Amino acid sequence: VQERAKNATAPAVIRTELSLLFRTVRDAFVSDVNKLLIDSQPAYEKILELVDMLSPRMRNRVELYRKRDPIFHRFGIENEIERLLRPRIWLKSGGYLVIDESEALTTIDVNTGKFIGSTSLADTILRTNLEAAVEVARQLRLRDIGGIIIIDFIDMDTKKDKDAVLNALKNELKRDRARTKVANVSPLGLVEMTRKRTGETIIGQMTMHCPYCSGRGHILSPDTVSTRCERDLAKMAAEVDDEAFMITLHPEVAYEFIGAGGDNVQRLEETLHRALYVRGDEQLHREQYRIVPGDLQEMDRQLQRMKPRQVVELPVVKHPLTQAPRAAAWSDGYLIDLENGAPSIGERAKVRVRKMNRSFALGEIVLPAKVVDKSEPI
Repeated sequence: VQERAKNATAPAVIRTELSLLFRTVRDAFVSDVNKLLIDSQPAYEKILELVDMLSPRMRNRVELYRKRDPIFHRFGIENEIERLLRPRIWLKSGGYLVIDESEALTTIDVNTGKFIGSTSLADTILRTNLEAAVEVARQLRLRDIGGIIIIDFIDMDTKKDKDAVLNALKNELKRDRARTKVANVSPLGLVEMTRKRTGETIIGQMTMHCPYCSGRGHILSPDTVSTRCERDLAKMAAEVDDEAFMITLHPEVAYEFIGAGGDNVQRLEETLHRALYVRGDEQLHREQYRIVPGDLQEMDRQLQRMKPRQVVELPVVKHPLTQAPRAAAWSDGYLIDLENGAPSIGERAKVRVRKMNRSFALGEIVLPAKVVDKSEPI
């Protein structure tokens, strides 16, 4: 890498990240994994190539998923992802954890909740803390939480109980590939530990600072909402026979769902064998969307209101998935991808529609006009 950097002429790519498939096979497909299921034929073939190269003895554990219902729905993965985004994790006994991630450290609070036990209070506390120790180690792995971690176990009276909880935590952490270091239980029941950071946490990957509360909280990122909508669409397509679907999302999410140059929505149409009409609606919360099945001809008649070569005056905005000179404009929730729009971002401009698709159009700027009022709806 250093040699390449020394000899390269800027701008140049020095090193590219390995593909997700390669990293998954290398890091997660280990000897104690019984089966690896893939729901994509191209990905399945690529993984077989990687397994032949990295671990050929495990080739027979790779399977192509052929069921009609989406793989995430079949195995309850969506529910598990939902749990990872929540701060409160319920324990089987009725107790619960509260996980709070911040810039400096992560705190995990253990509570008895609905669990009252059948014997003494000390027994209830010990059983809750033992169950919590196992779940804490699991959540650290699943959420990929690193750095300084403070676990606030429920106060225990005896050293024997404290040692039992600490040993349970350490035993569970042995399954963690990331390096961990655990201190003793303090008189207040606090355990300080560190875990080596291996990347962004699940919260960091799947959420963004909330524009509704000036960054004091989190909402799902546009990419995450788009992916969730795709899965719900696939589930609905497996349940109904309608030949077309109308999908309405917040414009920031609609960009992701349509994809750069329409590649994502085109992939979905080919996979699902359905016609898709995607529209943006600023009135929708960024995490909400609507999927409505219907008749292809009726949707085509209702939704295709623009015509090729038509010229309209619209606000020009930045397209988050493309680079200059490209930009975007919206006409009644219909996305127009502008090939030369970047110089007119923030202005109103005359836009000529060149080619129309069900979910977006390709267009160009004809004549820039006045500065746009940012409060004007899309």
